[in-house]
Amino acid sequence: MKRFFIGIMLTLSLLMMLSAHVSASEDDDRIKDAILGFLDASFKGDTDRILSLTCTAQRDFVRLRFPATRPSFVDIGAVNVDVNDIELNITQKTFTQAYITVAGDLQVSGGGQSAQPIPITDVLPFPFITTVLEDGQWLICNSADLSLRGVIEAGAMGDKELADSLLCEPLRGTIEQNPFYQLGVSLGANANFSQLTYQVIEWNNNSGFVKIISNVGDADQLRVVNAIRENGAWRICNTPETTVRMMLELAISDDFANASALVCEAQRDTVTADLRSLRQRIIGLVNLEAQTAQPAFYEAVAVLIFEAAGVERRDFRIQVNQVQYTLSDKTDTSATIAFGGSIIAQTIGLRQNIATNQVLPASAQVVLEDGAWHYCPQSATEEETSSDA
Repeated sequence: MKRFFIGIMLTLSLLMMLSAHVSASEDDDRIKDAILGFLDASFKGDTDRILSLTCTAQRDFVRLRFPATRPSFVDIGAVNVDVNDIELNITQKTFTQAYITVAGDLQVSGGGQSAQPIPITDVLPFPFITTVLEDGQWLICNSADLSLRGVIEAGAMGDKELADSLLCEPLRGTIEQNPFYQLGVSLGANANFSQLTYQVIEWNNNSGFVKIISNVGDADQLRVVNAIRENGAWRICNTPETTVRMMLELAISDDFANASALVCEAQRDTVTADLRSLRQRIIGLVNLEAQTAQPAFYEAVAVLIFEAAGVERRDFRIQVNQVQYTLSDKTDTSATIAFGGSIIAQTIGLRQNIATNQVLPASAQVVLEDGAWHYCPQSATEEETSSDA
């Protein structure tokens, strides 16, 4: 029986880590029913039902991972898990998401033994679950965009406490200056928040960034922000380092609208021009002939990949995950970042490391502007000196 319990705990723990007009009371009941249904389906190994109760952002991930979360020595069909004694408490709720604490006992029976209580907190990795409203249905979700949409919707509700709780610990108390909270304020409580759509790009399981990809009406509105996991939950946590990394990631994917929004306003035009040339400058440093042992292979690759203007984007990848950022001279409103490490240029048969000093300055300034960090490579003093000259 103990092996059954272990298998069940592994199954649910891994899953949760992935993890119409009605009255408020009825809506709360639907949220709780979704959670209980998800828990029940998890213990029964009902993949189809699990997927039907999982948010769109995580459905494919759960579909791929679920078979691997069922240990071969566990026959889930031989175990009965009763979730009726689970206690759910909705602690926070916005227009499209809700935060629920989970307590109480599972009643687990099987293997010839009668029901035994197992605290749900011994099974779940964290004593809370997040749900999101999609197409009128409440679904289980733990995607990074939840923290961003929560800040925006809390702004529309005027709930500073909720919005502040969705920031990472170092940023707590700064919500009134947050541009996404202010976006919510400007949209107001009557906005259709289901039309705000998001894209999550994860650098790893604990960090990444979120883009607003639908039209919010204001061309100058910042639409990209860093998110990290903090105690298992995604939180907004933009820093000088992540701002610069986001800018580079966006520039090499030709998303110059979002990349330029991460540049300080005074230098936006100049820096955006540099960002537009970044990819070609990196490509210009690639030496296929030196990197390839066989000249015949070099010729074939050159014909297939190189065109008059450079390299086909579909065949050539540029990665900035090995760029290093060293922070110094940090104050509440500015900091200096020194660049190190390398940028990776890669295609079939080729992987070349390009030192950052070949395409980036040795160091640059980052400033706090309109509640968010912005890349501002030339300091105000340097700008004034340049203009005086």
